[in-house]
Amino acid sequence: MSQIVTAILPLFGVVIGILLQSFIARKKFRSETALDARDTAYREYLEAVAKRDITALIISKTKITAIGSQELISLIARFQRTNEKLDNEKAISALLDVIQQMRRETLPGQAPADLDDIKAMLFKELYEE
Repeated sequence: MSQIVTAILPLFGVVIGILLQSFIARKKFRSETALDARDTAYREYLEAVAKRDITALIISKTKITAIGSQELISLIARFQRTNEKLDNEKAISALLDVIQQMRRETLPGQAPADLDDIKAMLFKELYEE
């Protein structure tokens, strides 16, 4: 009897190990897939804003509503209330807040970018004469 237990016990350990590795791998895959979907939705949203593509805006906002953080959804709503026209300081400020939140969520642990630098990168042409 003890020989049978001695023979079966290592097999039992191997089976448990395989099941645990499979569970962990699936969980990691789901997490990475969710992060990829979120990052793609954020990128698509910013591209749609830049191109003023209404259909792409609707699609990307729908995705963000499903997988984005509550804080980002609130910031996008604030930007929407400016009519998404980047011809005034209120709209630009609202979009900069959206971008900064996206950076926080997609680049955890990284220092936030300076808003004046982002503004200069994105809107310098608006202020040149």
